[in-house]
Amino acid sequence: MECHEHCPPRLTSRLPKRVLKITADHVYLREIPNVSAPYACLSHCWGPYGPAIKLTADTVELLHKGYATSELPKTFRDAVNVCRRLGIDYLWIDALCKSICRDVIFEKRLRLTGLGILQDSREDWKEAAATMANIYEHAYVTIAATSAQDSKGGLFSSARPLVARLDKHPHLYIREYPRTFPEYSHEFPNYSYTEDLKPWPLLTRAWVYQERRLSTRTVHFGEHQVYWECQTCFASEDASEDKVWKTDSNGRYGNTGWGDKIMDGTRQWQQIISEYTNLKLTYDSDRLPAIAALADRTWRLRRSDDVYIAGLWRNSILSDMLWTSKPFELGKWGQALEPRPTRLVPSWSWASVQNAKIFWSGYTFPDTTKIVSLNYAVIGAAHLGEVSNASIVLKTHVLDLTGTEISYPPWSLEIIDGIVRSSPPLGSFARKNSLDVHCSFHQDYDLTTAQPPYMLGHVLKLLASNQGYSALGGVVVRQIDEKPVQWERIGFLKIVFMKAKTYGESGYRYMAWYRDDKWERRIEELIQSLPVEEVRIV
Repeated sequence: MECHEHCPPRLTSRLPKRVLKITADHVYLREIPNVSAPYACLSHCWGPYGPAIKLTADTVELLHKGYATSELPKTFRDAVNVCRRLGIDYLWIDALCKSICRDVIFEKRLRLTGLGILQDSREDWKEAAATMANIYEHAYVTIAATSAQDSKGGLFSSARPLVARLDKHPHLYIREYPRTFPEYSHEFPNYSYTEDLKPWPLLTRAWVYQERRLSTRTVHFGEHQVYWECQTCFASEDASEDKVWKTDSNGRYGNTGWGDKIMDGTRQWQQIISEYTNLKLTYDSDRLPAIAALADRTWRLRRSDDVYIAGLWRNSILSDMLWTSKPFELGKWGQALEPRPTRLVPSWSWASVQNAKIFWSGYTFPDTTKIVSLNYAVIGAAHLGEVSNASIVLKTHVLDLTGTEISYPPWSLEIIDGIVRSSPPLGSFARKNSLDVHCSFHQDYDLTTAQPPYMLGHVLKLLASNQGYSALGGVVVRQIDEKPVQWERIGFLKIVFMKAKTYGESGYRYMAWYRDDKWERRIEELIQSLPVEEVRIV
C-alpha cells in the first residue's frame, strides 16, 4: 500500500465518533473523541430482517460493557477476526454503532444507511451523514462481505470451484473457471438487473456505492476468492483478474479517486449518478440520502459558490437537467411502469423518478438559453439535497408538441407524425434534405398515474437542445397550472434524422444516420428558428 501512487498510507486516522474496541474475546462500544488510531470499516448487506444484534436503547449498555465475539453474527465475527489478523484494534460496523430511530419513517431511511450514528436523534443522523465521507475515506481498510446476503453469511465461503482429475492423466486436474468479478466500466461494475449477480449481493445495493467510492482500499470476500480494490489497482487472489488503473486520453481514470484527478466535475458527477441509479434501493425515499456523503465530498472539489439542489448542482444545472431515464421494468409498449413519487422533489431532478437508471447522452442547451430564476427552500442539511417549493425559469427555444400523442411506444410513427406536424421548421428541414425523422420519447414515469391525469391535448413543449452533429431533442414539459403558468417535466425526447443510402454493388438500400461537415451548424440554425419563451418548471 505504501508504494501505490494514488493510495496514501493513512495508517493512523482520527477514530469515528463511535467505534468498536476489539479485545481477545469481546468487542466494546467506545466513544473516544480526538483519538487517532488505525481502524477498519465493514461493508455488508443487512438482509430483509437486519442483523441479529443492533445498537438500540436495550443493547447499548450491553455493548458498552462488552459483547462476546462468539455471540456476534457470523459476518461481524469474521470481520473481527480479520482485524485481529491485521493487528487492527478498532472496527466500525454500522449496525453496532447506531441505534434505531423511533420514528417509523425515519427508521426506513436508516435501515441500510451504513452511517455510524445514534439514530434516536435526527440531528445525530444528519451530522453523521455529513461526516460519512471521512469514515470510509480515512479507514485503514474496508472489509466487504461481498458474497453474503446478510449478517449470517460470513466472509469466508466454503464453496470451491469444481475440480476433476483426468482419468488418463492422474496427475492433471481440470478446474472450473470461477465467476469473475462484475465487469468494470471506467470506475465501477457495469451491470443491470438482468445479469446474474447472485454471487455478489453487496454490489447490487445503492447504499454500498458511496462506501466503495470513498474507501481508500477494500478487501472483497467473494464466493471463491478474495479481491483487492484500491485507487491504484484491482487484484484477485489467483491473479487472473489483476488490473492497474490508467488514465485514458479523455482524462478518465479506471478507478477515479478524488482531488486533482478529476478533470471534469460535471461529467464526473453525472457518471456517479448513472452508476448509482443502476443499483437497488429498498426505500425510494433513500434516493438522495444514500448518496449524501458523495455529494458532500464532491462539494469540496467544486467552486465555493456552488450549491447542491435535489441531486443537481447550481453551476452546472443546465447540463444536469438533460438526463434520460431507463426504467428497470417496462410496460408492454416499452414505457415506464412506476408512478411519480409523492415526496418533495422537483420534476426536473433525476431524483423525481424511481426504479430507473439515469444517464446523459451529450445533449446541451443552445448558448442563448438563460436561467431567469432558480428558487427553492432547503430542507435539513445541505448535503442531503432535499428542497421544497423548488422551481426554475428558463428562457429558451421551444417546440410546441401540443396534440402529439406521446404515450405510444418510444419509436412509434404516431409520435413522429405528430412532431413533424407540430413543427413546420422541422418538417421543412427534413423535406429539403430528403431525410426521414425518427423520434424516441422516454417518459419519466407512468403517465396514466399523473396528477392531474395526462390527456391528449394537454399543452406540451420541448425545450430544444442538441447532441452536436447527430441529434436534436430535449426535455418535454407539460403545463399543469395557468395562474401562474407552471410546467412539469414528463420525459426526454430524442429526434434523429436518417437518410437512405446504397450499399455496394448489390444496390441494397438502408437507413443511416445523416451527418455532414455542415450538420452541426444546420441543427443550430433549426433550433434558432424556434420561438423563445420563458418556462417555469416545478
